[in-house]
Amino acid sequence: GDVVLTPDEMQLVRYKIDGYLAEAGYVPRARGCRMAGLAGHAARRNLLAAFAAGRDASGRLRQVPIVRRDAFAGLADLGDPAPSVLDVLASGIDDPYYEARRAAIRAVTRLACAAPDDAARAPFARFEPAVSARLRDGSFEVRAAAAEALGVLANDADTLAARLRRLRHDRVWIVRASVYAALESAVRRGVLSPGRARDEMRQVLMTSIGNRPRYPLKEAARRLAGAIREREAPPGD
Repeated sequence: GDVVLTPDEMQLVRYKIDGYLAEAGYVPRARGCRMAGLAGHAARRNLLAAFAAGRDASGRLRQVPIVRRDAFAGLADLGDPAPSVLDVLASGIDDPYYEARRAAIRAVTRLACAAPDDAARAPFARFEPAVSARLRDGSFEVRAAAAEALGVLANDADTLAARLRRLRHDRVWIVRASVYAALESAVRRGVLSPGRARDEMRQVLMTSIGNRPRYPLKEAARRLAGAIREREAPPGD
């Protein structure tokens, strides 16, 4: 939160987290995975990776679905793109549980966004085919996560546009909002030109259901339009 903990307090917090991770029950273990990420408990990175994708001798995943989901979330919060972590995330994109797939994809997105330069981003190219395949996922939450991830991973405008095309009229507005987010990311990264982005934007079905004081789909569209205007502005303006 807003309070900076002392080293002794952090030691106590990590001790408590280790207790959760050691619990036999899956609920405290899942909670421990999330807490480890939030607390920056990097010493437990390998344990979270084992929880996320570890299999027994027969090839079956060892942990229950919510533990795997929260282990992926913890790895995302730790922010360490080590090769072993990326291997675990690659397997997570095909996890049988939809929330675990979504968490793995979101972790890829966060780690790729945090990469400081092109060299650090290079290892994430491996995820583009698997993420693209999830644009057809039966879970709308996974489709939405995959669309946003593709906006961060794709480096070719034609490929990005072609893959997002099937989501322009997705039956779930959350997915269509993620298409806007993907286009915005591509514009800000310089992968998609403002004119091309505007053309793609116009093809997305701009309707949503439900009564809310906020309109997330329209807000996503406004953010994309803002990114386009920023890219079009002459230098110095």
